[in-house]
Amino acid sequence: MTSRREQFVVGDRPEVVVGLPTGRVLVVNGAPDAVTVDVTGPLVDEFEITQIGDQVTVRWTPARRIVRGSHRVRIEVPDRTALTANLASADLDVETVASLDVRLASGDVRARTVHGDASVKSASGDVEIEWVGGKLNAATASGDIVVDHCAGDCSCASASGDLTVRTAGGDVSMRSASGDVQVERFEGRTFRGKTMSGDARIDLPTGRTLEVDLVSMSGRCRLPDPSPNPSDGDRPVVELIFKSVSGNIDVGVAP
Repeated sequence: MTSRREQFVVGDRPEVVVGLPTGRVLVVNGAPDAVTVDVTGPLVDEFEITQIGDQVTVRWTPARRIVRGSHRVRIEVPDRTALTANLASADLDVETVASLDVRLASGDVRARTVHGDASVKSASGDVEIEWVGGKLNAATASGDIVVDHCAGDCSCASASGDLTVRTAGGDVSMRSASGDVQVERFEGRTFRGKTMSGDARIDLPTGRTLEVDLVSMSGRCRLPDPSPNPSDGDRPVVELIFKSVSGNIDVGVAP
């Protein structure tokens, strides 16, 4: 194994673009005016590590088709960095960035904080994000998606993976074929969802008026008991639209 280090001075709006077929990419927070790249692996000299303006690109460009072994890329960035990653089967771990845009085949994505918007598209990898300050658009084929908090609108889709959002501050759209769908605290105005055989669970804070369109051909649909003291027209209206073939649909009250 060999190693390589490159460091670049950046301005107020840095961007980092990463391309890697296999291995692991770790993005951590460092100095406020610098991007530092550390690469470890068998062919570190075949990485293109360049800077144009405030954009730093880290891309593996091997001279040969077959290479044994994988690389580990560690990048220190300011927390206001916009991160774009195009990966094949590499895993991605992120501490704090301004925005996140990831495309990958089978690797996992884990992120702690995304101040703005986040977009993740994966074939079979799992997606875990603790905090999204803007909008979220996440889709997988067979991987699970777990989000602790999304302040903006949230769109999640998976063929067979489970979809879980613990707190959703904006509108939500969820689609899964056989995976389960859950929102532990829905604070938005419109929820739209669809499954084939997966179950759905949506919990809302108290003091809401519900407009529902829930359909399941062979599963059950269950709503919370109405409030014994409804207010007169000052309750926020929440629209719930969900369709399933055989899954259960449960709407409850968030703690």
